[in-house]
Amino acid sequence: MKYPWKEPKLSKPANNDLSKQWCVEYGAYSQVRDKIIRKRVTLSGDTIEERLKQADEVIKYLNDYFKNGDVFVEPLGEPEKEKQPKASDGITGKSTIKKALEYYQATKLPTLSKQSGRTYTSIAKLFTEYLKKNKLQNLPLNRFDTHQANLYFDRLLQAGGSNNKHNKHLGFISTFFNFYLKRRTITENPCEAISELAENAGNHKPFKPDQIADIKTYLEETNDRQLWLFINFIYYTFSRPHEEVRLLKVSDIERNTIRIDASTAKGNRVLYKKIPPGLEQLLQQYRIRLAPSHYYVFSRSGIPGPEPVGEAYFYDRHKKMLDSLELPKGYDLYGWKHTGVISLYIATRDMKKIQRQCGHTSIEQTDQYLRDLGLFAEFEDFNNFPEL
Repeated sequence: MKYPWKEPKLSKPANNDLSKQWCVEYGAYSQVRDKIIRKRVTLSGDTIEERLKQADEVIKYLNDYFKNGDVFVEPLGEPEKEKQPKASDGITGKSTIKKALEYYQATKLPTLSKQSGRTYTSIAKLFTEYLKKNKLQNLPLNRFDTHQANLYFDRLLQAGGSNNKHNKHLGFISTFFNFYLKRRTITENPCEAISELAENAGNHKPFKPDQIADIKTYLEETNDRQLWLFINFIYYTFSRPHEEVRLLKVSDIERNTIRIDASTAKGNRVLYKKIPPGLEQLLQQYRIRLAPSHYYVFSRSGIPGPEPVGEAYFYDRHKKMLDSLELPKGYDLYGWKHTGVISLYIATRDMKKIQRQCGHTSIEQTDQYLRDLGLFAEFEDFNNFPEL
């Protein structure tokens, strides 16, 4: 089906005033509103020449992308509300960890779903109580080191915490420090050397072949190309949906591999995921590499854009799809990772391939992961079991 659109054009002050907004305006069809809606890409740059060059790049990309007439925005549900970033609050490395944590929460919480927000608030509360109990709340942010981090996670396990609880706290606290690391407020993340603990992979059910067929048909009928691409990224790269796939940039997609930045990857180290033929075909079909390199692969416009979607964006769309298909509880976006692992293992029986694509640091970790998925129990050969 062909969708109408409005060609992009540069909008700027008549006197080229750099203190005012420059943008590229265009129109894209909205299935929700059944009309062309106005969209814009804000331009940046310290000189007139830089902004004009960026405008040319954006206009060329949009014209190339829309020329086939198969692009639309907001295919399901209501448009997501814009999330305004918070202004800097003067946090430095010498600020207390208590103050830094409060500012991080105030900035992060508006971007989360209600469920994620409750989880973050709960973990932050426990972490704050630990800091207060051990008289660390006034410790400078840049003085909370790896030793302090290890002590916290040791206490968490000694108090009866599960592997799952350890990993959730590690995810929150590591992201907290990465927030300031990326802003160059601190020079290192004290959680970098702390590993996640093995969990039961059965918390996220892998999808069965008949379910996959129904989902593919549903997405074709609703023409939700963006959700289908998002699912395929998870399936082929064994990456986490919210932290790794959602924040991918066009520059991360290389010729044969996809780069997962250390600030979003598990273990806080750079990961490289092989691009299988099925995913490469989609990358070319969706013309992802044609977009400006600094764009996020998944934006609210339905195509690559300067801002990523929120954490709940694909979760909500995926859940609505599962509800429409009346799938039982236990299926979610993360389940596509397990689905991909199972498919590759059945096809190859190659644990090293699984290890590399998952980014596991050891073959033992991969072995445990596959056992948690029930693969060895299901596929090992019992035909030669000796009789008594």
